[in-house]
Amino acid sequence: MSLIVATSKLEENTQNISSENPSNFTNFFRSPIHVEPNSEIAVESVKINRTPNIHIKGSSYFCHYFGQKNDETDDKIYQIEAPRRIQLEEGTYNIDDYKTQIESKLNKCYGHPSIFGNASVSINTTTGGAENGLQIKFVQRTSGSGSDKADDLVKNSYYNLARPEKNNGSLSDGFTYTPASGIFNRTAANSDSLSDTQAVGILKGRPFSNAGGRMTVGSLANASATYWKVGLSRPHVQYEVLESNGSRTVNNLYPDGYFSARSYRYHTGQRVGRGAEHYDFTVQCKSASGTGINDGLRMFCSMNRGSDNINWLMYEMKYWESGGVHSGGPMTSSAFYASFDRIRFESDGTYISVFGGDKGAATFKQLMGPNLSKDVDKCFKPIGDTTYALYPQINIGSGDVEITQYESELTDATYLFPEYNASDASVGITGPRQYTPGSDFYSTNRLPSSHLVNLANGTDIQLFNNVNDVITEPGSTKTIDSSISYRNYFSEGAITTHFQPNGFNASGGVVLDHVLIANKYTVPQIEDYLLFNQRFPNMSLALGYRDRAIMSQDQGSTDGYVSGSGTNTVTFSSPSEIEKAPISAFVRIPNLTHQSFNGAQSGLSKILYQVPQFSNDGRQYGPLYFAPGEKTYIDLKNPTATILNALQVQLVGSDEKELKSLNGTTQVVFHIRQKR
Repeated sequence: MSLIVATSKLEENTQNISSENPSNFTNFFRSPIHVEPNSEIAVESVKINRTPNIHIKGSSYFCHYFGQKNDETDDKIYQIEAPRRIQLEEGTYNIDDYKTQIESKLNKCYGHPSIFGNASVSINTTTGGAENGLQIKFVQRTSGSGSDKADDLVKNSYYNLARPEKNNGSLSDGFTYTPASGIFNRTAANSDSLSDTQAVGILKGRPFSNAGGRMTVGSLANASATYWKVGLSRPHVQYEVLESNGSRTVNNLYPDGYFSARSYRYHTGQRVGRGAEHYDFTVQCKSASGTGINDGLRMFCSMNRGSDNINWLMYEMKYWESGGVHSGGPMTSSAFYASFDRIRFESDGTYISVFGGDKGAATFKQLMGPNLSKDVDKCFKPIGDTTYALYPQINIGSGDVEITQYESELTDATYLFPEYNASDASVGITGPRQYTPGSDFYSTNRLPSSHLVNLANGTDIQLFNNVNDVITEPGSTKTIDSSISYRNYFSEGAITTHFQPNGFNASGGVVLDHVLIANKYTVPQIEDYLLFNQRFPNMSLALGYRDRAIMSQDQGSTDGYVSGSGTNTVTFSSPSEIEKAPISAFVRIPNLTHQSFNGAQSGLSKILYQVPQFSNDGRQYGPLYFAPGEKTYIDLKNPTATILNALQVQLVGSDEKELKSLNGTTQVVFHIRQKR
C-alpha cells in the first residue's frame, strides 16, 4: 500500500517551468515507485486554487455601435450606421483570457477607420482590488491634418480582374501612379470620351480621413485637353459568380442595384452613360472642345432615391445654387481653368464639402457644402457605414494630375482593402476564386449569407454573418446597399432635419457616439440601433451590467459608468461583477493502465475523480481542499508489477480539455493498494 503526493510546484525550482502547470504537471521520482500486481488506485485528497470561470456559448454576442445618436423614436428610419456584432468564441475562460478574447474580437471585427483596432479591455476593480467587471475603452484617431499620406497610396486598377464590357477584358490599368510625387499619369492613348475606362484607378493603402480629412488634386490643367474625373469611393473589387450554365461573369463590383449603363442623371433629368466606374463623390470637368450641354465642371453623388424605376444612379449636384462662390449654372471648363487649378474634398465627419483652389495662389474658395445648403440636389449625401472607408478614384483622358494633399487618420497599412484571388492554380486559404473582405463595413457585408434578414423597420436585406472568414464562390449578391435604412436620408426633408454636420470635439475627433447593446429588451428604446438579426444579444451579465441592456455614451456619463464622453477616449466601466460559474473538474492520470468511461465524450478515459464544486465551507473559488469521505478505487489492470518513474497529473473538464481556471499550486494525493 502506497501514498503518492503529487504537486505542481517543487521547492527546488526557483522559476515556473512547463511541467509545473497547475492543471497539467509531471512529478519525476528519484527512487522509482514499485506498484504490486493487481493493484487499484483512488484519490486521497485534492488541494487547488480555483479562479472564477466565464462560460461563453456559441450564441453569445453583444453589439457595438459607433455613429450618430438617435434622439427621437422616428430617427431610426434615417439610421445610416449599423452596430457591429461582436461574436465571441465558445469556451470557458478565466478572467484574463476572457478580457483578451473580447479585446481581440473588437479589434478584428470590421470598423470605422477612426476607431479600427483601437479598442482595449482591462479588468475593472474596486478600491479594495476585487474584480468588478470590465473596462472597455475606445480610442478615436484624429485626422492628422496637414500630414500628407499621398506617398502611402498604391496603384490599383478599378477593375481588379477585367473590364467585361470592352477591350477584350483588359485591365483598366492604362495609367501610372507615383507615390513619391503623387502624380497620376495616363499611359493609354488619349480619349475625349467621359465613358472611357482605360485609365481608372482607385488608390488603396489608406482610407480618407472622416475627421477633417482633406484631399487636394492639383495640376488639373495638365489634363485639360480632354477630361478628368476625381473623387472618393468605397472600396470596389470584382469577383466571379458561377452562373447556372457554367459560365462566369466578373462585373460584380457595384453597389446592389447600381445601373451602370446610363448611370449619370444630370440636373435636367437627362440620363446618359459616363463611364462604367462608380463613385460615391466625384467632381469632373470636360474640356472646352466638347460641345454637349453636359460639358464643363460637374459634381455627382451616388444615391438611391428610388426614382426613375432604378435603385442607384449618379445624381448631379446643383452646386451653382448651393450658395458657393459660383452661381448661374454649371461652370464652363474655360471659366474653371481661368479661376482654379485644384479641387479639394474636405470632410466634417458627416458630409463632404468641395473647394476650388485659386489659380496660382494657396487659397481656396468653397463651391459646395452642408454649411451652405443641405438640399438633396445641392449637397453630397451624408457619410454612413457604407461610405466611411473612402479611397481616391481618378479617371483622366490625357496628361496627368497630382494628389498634392491626402490626409488619413491611419498611420500604417493595417486597415485592409478587399481582395479577390482568381487564380485556379492556387490552393488553400489563398486559393482559387476567393474573396477576402476588407476592414470596412461595406466590403464585409457586400456578400450575402444564405438567408434574408430584416431591419427593425421591416426592410429586407442580406448580411454576411461571419465577418472574419474568407468567402468562397459567393454566388449572386443582394446587399446592404438596397436597404431603405441606407437611402431614406435622400428625401429632401430628412437630409435637413436628421443630418446636421457633426463637427469635431476639442481634441479633433468626430462627434459620434459609442453605444454597447448587450442584451435583448422588450421595452421600446430610443437608442435602439440593432438590425433585426441582432435582436437577441445576451451578454449583459457577462459584461457586468445586471440592470440594463443598452449602455449609451451619454447616459453612461450621467450614471457614472462611462468616462470621456465628448473626447477621443471613451471608457465603459462595468458597475457589477461579471457573472461566473465554476466548471466541472476531474483528476486524470494519462500514463497509468486504468480505464474509466466518459459519457460526455462517449469513450474510454483516464479520469479517476470528480473534484467537488463547493468546499465544506461553501466556497467555490480561491484555495480549496477536498478529501473524499469514501474513496472510489479503480482497477489498475496490472497483472504484473509496475515501476513508476514519473507521474503525470491533469485536471480537466468533462470535455477532457485542460482547465484554465487554476493558478498557484495544485496538490493531489493518491492511494494505491492491492485489489480487495
